[in-house]
Amino acid sequence: MDKSLAAKKEAMETAIGSLNQAAGYGFAETTTAATFEIAGLYQDFGQSLMTSERPAKLKDLELEQYNLLLEEQAFPFEEKAIQAHEANIKRIEQGRYDTWVKQSAAALVKIAPGKYSKREQSEDTYGTLR
Repeated sequence: MDKSLAAKKEAMETAIGSLNQAAGYGFAETTTAATFEIAGLYQDFGQSLMTSERPAKLKDLELEQYNLLLEEQAFPFEEKAIQAHEANIKRIEQGRYDTWVKQSAAALVKIAPGKYSKREQSEDTYGTLR
């Protein structure tokens, strides 16, 4: 498992380097697409950690501790995915709204529903509830 995750992490880092280079070209849609893909790579790697094979001979308490360790290792990758998607969302302020920004918004609703799945209610709606 360690070898396959190490290889996957190295491939992810190489891909992220290439995507950052593409984003640096300055074309709006290329930048938003690359940012979306970077977020996906981070998210996929975090998921790979969480779904990786567990050692067979672990007792219940050891398995629980192992799972907690995996969660701790996966968390920074999920955070990086969120940050990348948020970077895409911030591009709306610059007048950039395309398919990739829209997909980042949808991804944030799935990754962090507590923060991004909220719907604001207007005063009219509030008034009818009184």
